[in-house]
Amino acid sequence: MRRERRRSGTTLIEVLIAVTFLAIAAAVILDAIMTANRQSAFALRRSRVLDALQDTLQGVRGKATKDSLMEGDSTVELSLPGFAESVAIKTTIQRRKDSRVLYDVSATAAWNDPSTGKRGETMTLATVVMDQ
Repeated sequence: MRRERRRSGTTLIEVLIAVTFLAIAAAVILDAIMTANRQSAFALRRSRVLDALQDTLQGVRGKATKDSLMEGDSTVELSLPGFAESVAIKTTIQRRKDSRVLYDVSATAAWNDPSTGKRGETMTLATVVMDQ
């Protein structure tokens, strides 16, 4: 009489399938985390540029006293945290044709962002300032 042996435990194939499944799941999770980190860093850099533009416009507003605003363009280079290269901010001040005291003021930032493949990025803010 032959006795059947009962096998318990897992086979090598089952272990390999489980390890492969876990490795694929870990790779997907790691990719999602890396993508989230890149997007967060990109958003942080844009936020810093936005802050610099707002500071620039606020500086123009602070200087606006009777006949103190001069029409024209000016450019400054800023070194901001998180940027490998400097950020150029161009400020343009133009008096409105229909007014003697209202000025259109715009500030445009330009920079190269390595996370987007070295392409140039720009951001512009504009406001109206009254020269009191």
